[in-house]
Amino acid sequence: MTFHITVSQMINPYLSDVDMYGASLVANEKLVVSIINRIYPLIGIYRPYSSNDFCIIDMSFLASEMIYIMLVAISSNGSAAPNQFFFQGVPLVNNTEQGAVWGVVSFSLEPCDWLSYNLIHLGIPTDYPLLGVSVPGNIYLYTDAYLTFFCDTNTGINNLAYTRPLPDSSNFVAYAIDIAFDGWGVIAGAVPNSDDIYVPTLYLITFPSNVTVGNDYYTVLATWPTSFAYTWQSKKACTVSESSDFDTFCALSLSINNQGDILFGVQSMNTVFHLYVNLTHSTSFIFKGSRIYSTTIPSVGFGKSVSWLDDTTAVILANNVSLDYTTWYSSKIEIYDLSNGQELSNTQQAYSSFPTPQQSMYSLLTGPILLMTASYAGSVIFMDSIGQVYIILPSPSGYYTVTNVGNTLGTGVYFSSPGLCPEGTITYGSSGAKYLFDSCTPCPEGTVRPNSGNISAGCIPCDATLYFCPLAAVAEVPLSYIGTISQAVAFPRSPDVTEFEDILLLNMFSINFKAHCLTITPFFWTLIMFGITLILLITVGILQFIGKCENFRRELETVFRHFDIINDGEVSMFLIKKTLLY
Repeated sequence: MTFHITVSQMINPYLSDVDMYGASLVANEKLVVSIINRIYPLIGIYRPYSSNDFCIIDMSFLASEMIYIMLVAISSNGSAAPNQFFFQGVPLVNNTEQGAVWGVVSFSLEPCDWLSYNLIHLGIPTDYPLLGVSVPGNIYLYTDAYLTFFCDTNTGINNLAYTRPLPDSSNFVAYAIDIAFDGWGVIAGAVPNSDDIYVPTLYLITFPSNVTVGNDYYTVLATWPTSFAYTWQSKKACTVSESSDFDTFCALSLSINNQGDILFGVQSMNTVFHLYVNLTHSTSFIFKGSRIYSTTIPSVGFGKSVSWLDDTTAVILANNVSLDYTTWYSSKIEIYDLSNGQELSNTQQAYSSFPTPQQSMYSLLTGPILLMTASYAGSVIFMDSIGQVYIILPSPSGYYTVTNVGNTLGTGVYFSSPGLCPEGTITYGSSGAKYLFDSCTPCPEGTVRPNSGNISAGCIPCDATLYFCPLAAVAEVPLSYIGTISQAVAFPRSPDVTEFEDILLLNMFSINFKAHCLTITPFFWTLIMFGITLILLITVGILQFIGKCENFRRELETVFRHFDIINDGEVSMFLIKKTLLY
């Protein structure tokens, strides 16, 4: 469900959807910050990497009655401003907007409290605010549909310019911003084309290292508009309207790593783009590749959130949502290995994903994954549909990450645990990075891993001349314990003849004198019949020779004629008279 806040209307105090407006979940290698409640402003702060400190900051002190928190931000460098976060919001008096504010809050985790804050009042609030923070943490850039604002906390100088941040169009809509380490950044937004369809577009901007009087603007160095590769993508593109309401379906995601690689997620196109900006000559975008989640089935949701685990490991939130964006089917977080020159493409498969049968979702988490981010500390952090946060922490080698548990130090924030791989299995990757979702795999043949000694060690090779170590071996078995057993079964030699007639003759004239075999052999019964016939012929011949039992002999000849089906008994009589009598 999508909620809206319009500039000219009163704000509904029950609008607390975590999927609205700017980022409500941010993280770096030291800190995780999330919005717990937008209306009664509560900010959750968690420091999971150095200690298990958790804190909830009550921000009701910022306004006389209420402040609606729209987004939070922190520096991408966790060491630059480890005890600060930044926010943007709308003060409310009797549910009526009182302009817009943004500022910085300094806090302590022990005891849990805010220490100081710097609150700056802006002009007309908008549904599309962006807040970018420089890597050193001293410069804050706020931009929206009406103005651009810079502030330098080191000098206290701030500059406000009532102008559109980008000159492309009066209908420009901004959705995401990220700042790189070398004084430049990227804004992800959308501008309408001639068909009044919003085209997702990237803007490469400069970012000042300090704010001076009169330095009001950043410079747009380059733009990169997307193109619709499939007809259904243009049909699903957001259109220009008179409304300024935020639309989560049109939202974009953006992330820059330390090497200048850019992930640009466009969930309405079901696509994530991979671009690059040269760190030594940051003047243009270089397209490297893209991945659409399905080239055959139109769908949306892939790329709703994007982030980097390290310089070569991309993390993408792959939601599966109906084309009308009303029905959620599934959520999956995928890791892509972009090392050794690999780039996103339609043929590239994810290195691993979450959740899986081995790493399932914690039972108290509700509904879809709406937001996701990652940190260079090797963690993936995501938020469910009611604002609960789960932090997947990396595990050391020899352990796997257990995600169906809910370790917690505060309301609505949970984290994973490391689990020791069973004996005979191992996780090969180092902690974090692309190995975060790796499960335990069997040790290969010729190695062993007992559940003792150095539990972080890998599978240990065993001496094949002394020991037997099969797949997933948990102990070395001396070869002296194992006897040689041949499982080969001798098979009778096939006959040399293969023609059917030869095989038939071979079996018809062979006799096996075992009782059972003898009774089913055709040749045996042929001999029996031949013997009976011979006895009868001899009997008839004797009777004919001695001239006795004439009547009996004639009846017997009559019987022979009835058995002769070839020539009305002539053959039988010929054989009797010519062969035996003359």
